Amino acid sequence: MGFRSHKRGIQIASAVMMGMFGIAMLITGILFLKNNIFEASKGNREVIATVNGIKIYRDDFERETYSLKNQLNEINQQKMQQLAQAGVNTDNIKNIPDEIVNQYVLQLLINKEILLSSAKNLGIRVSGSTVNKEFKAYQKQSKLGKDEFSQYLRSVGYNVTSFKKMIKDQKTVDKMREKLFSNDKITDEEIKNCVENAYRRKFSHEKITPLVELSDGYVLELFKGPTSAFKDVGLSLLPQLTKTALTKVNDKNDILILTATSGDTGKAALEGFKDVDRTKIMVFYPNDGVSVVQKTQMQTQEGKNTKVCAIHGNFDDAQSGIKELFVDNKFKKQLLEKNIKLSSANSINIGRLIPQVVYYVVAYLDLVNNKKINLGDKVNFVVPTGNFGNILAGYYAEQIGLPINKLICASNNNNVLYDFLTTGVYDKNRDFLKTVSPSMDILISSNLERLLYYVSGRDNEYIARLMKDLKETGRFEVTPEILSIIKEKFQAGYTTDEDTKEIIKKIYNKDNYLLDTHTAVAYKVLLDNLDKNHANIVLSTASPYKFTESVYSSLNTPSNEDEFTLMEKLHEQTKVDIPENLQGLDKKEIRHKDVINKEDMKKYILEKLGEL
Repeated sequence: MGFRSHKRGIQIASAVMMGMFGIAMLITGILFLKNNIFEASKGNREVIATVNGIKIYRDDFERETYSLKNQLNEINQQKMQQLAQAGVNTDNIKNIPDEIVNQYVLQLLINKEILLSSAKNLGIRVSGSTVNKEFKAYQKQSKLGKDEFSQYLRSVGYNVTSFKKMIKDQKTVDKMREKLFSNDKITDEEIKNCVENAYRRKFSHEKITPLVELSDGYVLELFKGPTSAFKDVGLSLLPQLTKTALTKVNDKNDILILTATSGDTGKAALEGFKDVDRTKIMVFYPNDGVSVVQKTQMQTQEGKNTKVCAIHGNFDDAQSGIKELFVDNKFKKQLLEKNIKLSSANSINIGRLIPQVVYYVVAYLDLVNNKKINLGDKVNFVVPTGNFGNILAGYYAEQIGLPINKLICASNNNNVLYDFLTTGVYDKNRDFLKTVSPSMDILISSNLERLLYYVSGRDNEYIARLMKDLKETGRFEVTPEILSIIKEKFQAGYTTDEDTKEIIKKIYNKDNYLLDTHTAVAYKVLLDNLDKNHANIVLSTASPYKFTESVYSSLNTPSNEDEFTLMEKLHEQTKVDIPENLQGLDKKEIRHKDVINKEDMKKYILEKLGEL
């Protein structure tokens, strides 16, 4: 494969991820590398890993580990001094465990070998004269004689030959990156602009995701964005990064965003990508599987590049249909003929999830700054989830160092995740139930696959077998060892519709706080598993006005009035402000009326592309 074709195949994804590179590398660098990877081999140098047939040696590993630990110690001492000067108690702050440092260094060495292998395939070379020139520059800078410099190199684990190899490797990697990204790298200023464009003046609260204290815990309000759902956090930033990446890589193709939704993702994605240059977005939702407000939000969506369609089926049908299209080479070829490439706004796109890591960290720091906890204290997060994306973002936060005691997965009556997290058996062979928390009515939790990948030690073959079992039989079972690893960090609970409504009324009467149905599921699970030894944070995923009928009937006798009339009555009763984006929603023009069979999604897309 030539350079141009190789570059075209990776540039867009690479440019997007450059904006998230620091956090992503940290995540991948510390996740679950097996302790037994350090296996001895024959020969004078011990091999600890092999990448593309290239050996990674223990002496290189130990040298890099030593260097990193020294750097971390210096940084830690500086931060400790700064915190002490600021009056922060540093007694509970610990150094990064040696195990994590070791894992991180090994991953860096593996990454380097992958980059070197790619450079070789691209025909990128560094001459011996360049290496010798750089070596002489190092020696000159050291102000040491030839013999003294050689002695110094030996003191830090090198000899002349190995040091020159290090120079050559680094120059090769630098040269490859320069060739690939000389004009493509997203700068710090561009990332800043993306963030400002995503969040400035688009959220109704200055803190974006404010934290509210109630009697039994804290509620993290994630619904202050333009569509009143937590999906706004990720889907406000993703379009900005996508647009910037397209500009940087100078790709001539437009991007088609295909998205399945159980209610909230669709509207958030539509709003985020509305009229964004060189993008088109199509959203599919279950016709009878979203609230009236959610459906109206999507049906009234404006934007010249938007298309919304209902399907006869449930969310799992829509999500499975989208996934199949992403591996349909014939379909992708048909799109390329129209100068279109595929992407997604669902959490199958890691770019959707990464921004969500941030609000876990912000919530924790709010507790520290408000002196509710000390820095280093562990906390619990209770997350209402169906597709396992939001709680996976919490797992990422924990993996990069956030002190989390438990991530508590809260399910409704479609409790496939509860069963899995307690038994190790994932079984979707059950009735699909429509509940008062419809955004969680899911039986195929896509992001669970990612968690299993990490906790299995990144065992691709094992995960492939599990997913094959799920596809062919509707179930799989993990080993007791993997279940044990999961239970160290995760806990689970579920609640019924009746209990969900009862908790809405209970918390309103007790704390004068109005929960939506999904947050109520999480709050009930919190009370059922109340841990008084740790601060408990419930993630509130949507405004109660997105599920007005269910919330209203929780506080009053059921009413036959339409949801928008009930919205006004609920406001009069509770004095909770109706989000601006929901006010007058029923008066807007219905622009998207299409309803199709789930089997016709591909046909529909190809037919409707010309309208975007």
